[in-house]
Amino acid sequence: MPEHSQLGHEAIEWAAANLDAACLYQFLRSLGSGAASLFKGFKISRDTVDKPLFRQRLANSLIRHPQFLDRFLGYPDTPWQQWHCTLQCLDEAWLHRHWRPLLRASASPALVLALALDERDGLRARGLRLGSRKAVCATIASFQTQLPEPISQALAPLLALAPSQQTAVNAPHTTAPPEPPA
Repeated sequence: MPEHSQLGHEAIEWAAANLDAACLYQFLRSLGSGAASLFKGFKISRDTVDKPLFRQRLANSLIRHPQFLDRFLGYPDTPWQQWHCTLQCLDEAWLHRHWRPLLRASASPALVLALALDERDGLRARGLRLGSRKAVCATIASFQTQLPEPISQALAPLLALAPSQQTAVNAPHTTAPPEPPA
């Protein structure tokens, strides 16, 4: 069984309820006929994906179908994937020391999901442990603290990157560099 199935129901419900409707619609379209089999009785459209009943049905499907959960968590342009790209730029030892202030300053449960997606064992275990706790999403969303100044300055360039810029940073350079002016 995939490891993401260790995430708590609350974390999965938070992800299902808080994903942008346009992103969710694109994700469901990428599933093709698989989405129709998961949502019998629902017509998947841009309007229905934003309805609370549909979101609850999505959360239940994610909990019941681990392979669907893995595809959902791995879909690009989600808040947790954006955090995942940011975490990949940071040193593991630094993250072990500073994950609490980073989590408090982000005030986003998406960071917990990003930790659970991390390839580094210690960080993934921490994310899965946090994501399995009750009331973690509500607690994290209530944080209103600021990062200490040195940490804030170090992360500012990473957190300011838009998803399209993150892709450009992580993608191999395939075009020739611009020619110098003559």
